[in-house]
Amino acid sequence: HYIGSISDTVPTQFRYRINDHYKNLGPISNIIQLLDAYKPDIIYITNPALALPYTQLLKSHTSTLHVVANTSVFQQVPVQACCMDSLTFLHTHPVRNTPIQNAIKELLDRSLALFLLIVLAPLMLLISIGIYISSPGAIFFTQERLTQTMRPFIIIKFRTMVLDAEATTGPVCVVGNDPRVFAFGAILRRLSLDELPQLLNIISGDMSFVGPRPERPHFVNIYKKETPHFTERFHVKAGLTGWAQVNGRSYLTPHPNLKLHYDLYYIYNWSLLLDFKIILKTFLVVFKQEAVH
Repeated sequence: HYIGSISDTVPTQFRYRINDHYKNLGPISNIIQLLDAYKPDIIYITNPALALPYTQLLKSHTSTLHVVANTSVFQQVPVQACCMDSLTFLHTHPVRNTPIQNAIKELLDRSLALFLLIVLAPLMLLISIGIYISSPGAIFFTQERLTQTMRPFIIIKFRTMVLDAEATTGPVCVVGNDPRVFAFGAILRRLSLDELPQLLNIISGDMSFVGPRPERPHFVNIYKKETPHFTERFHVKAGLTGWAQVNGRSYLTPHPNLKLHYDLYYIYNWSLLLDFKIILKTFLVVFKQEAVH
């Protein structure tokens, strides 16, 4: 449970779930008095360069201190803390999934996608009918996206917007209450049912169930200029869901640098167990309809 922040300045950018709850308790000069008043269980030091009274903090409070290692190294390689005697190091290692790990992940992806495509065929037929009745025209929406190694492919989704939605605007991101989304399409988007045709993309090998969401070339060209190491997210296949999607979803769309944090965390810490965790969290996020655009 987030109590508040002690800072001399108010941040201009927040993590998801803190955005609507941010509370500045007071300046850093009053840190001891503020901690005495609020008595937190955990204190996060987000700027290790600050000259804080660590000894006094530990003597005066039973709180656990977490110090964020704020370094650009985290954006380039996977990092873990390790100790040698009394010294603490940041240990780095290359991202290198074994051929066996990749083969297992791909086999599970394609097998599960084929099974779900068969099971969900009746639902997808009903959705197709609903789209045609609500907005006559194409049932499916296709668009060029980028996957592993920035290879282009054609993504398939159920159409949720009016035909030629970008005819006058060019490439733009979807926003809340977007007027281009028709009523039935809005329901599909809230429940993420518009993503079901991407099971075909998984079967074809262009996507995985879990990975960084596939981006459009237009936005990738913009993001890689603004956000260092953005192209590192293309080390793995694009995913139907991902770590960023269960930690912010559409909230992160206009914040590619924050989104990159989550994508790189997934890449650097990949395991089948993490994939399973993300899939379970995806169901919870969809059920709660968190950060839907």
